[in-house]
Amino acid sequence: MVSWGKAFRKALAYVIWTFIWGFIGILLVVVGILGVLSYGLSRLASPYSSSWAAASLLIYAAILALGLALMKLASTASYLKISTEMIVEEISGQTDGRRRVYRIRRVGREERGGAASPPER
Repeated sequence: MVSWGKAFRKALAYVIWTFIWGFIGILLVVVGILGVLSYGLSRLASPYSSSWAAASLLIYAAILALGLALMKLASTASYLKISTEMIVEEISGQTDGRRRVYRIRRVGREERGGAASPPER
């Protein structure tokens, strides 16, 4: 069983990674919002703007969506990575200092209920 100390260390690692990815995502979201707002202000100043302004709106909206997706996906990926590492360590027996070995016994045909194999010559 996983100890409380190890569980809290892994939880702290998850919070730190979520904070790092959240900060990067928020930077992208802010860039996207500022770009969309600048597009809106430029449309107020001159309603007959060029097609470049419309393209920039799409680019900034894509940056905004990328920032939101990055925050969610990276947070989920961090959780899955850290929890998987903890599960693998627990199953492999690294936490108690012993390595557990599971052996699979091969079963002959006669033990499975089938016909007996012919005797060897």
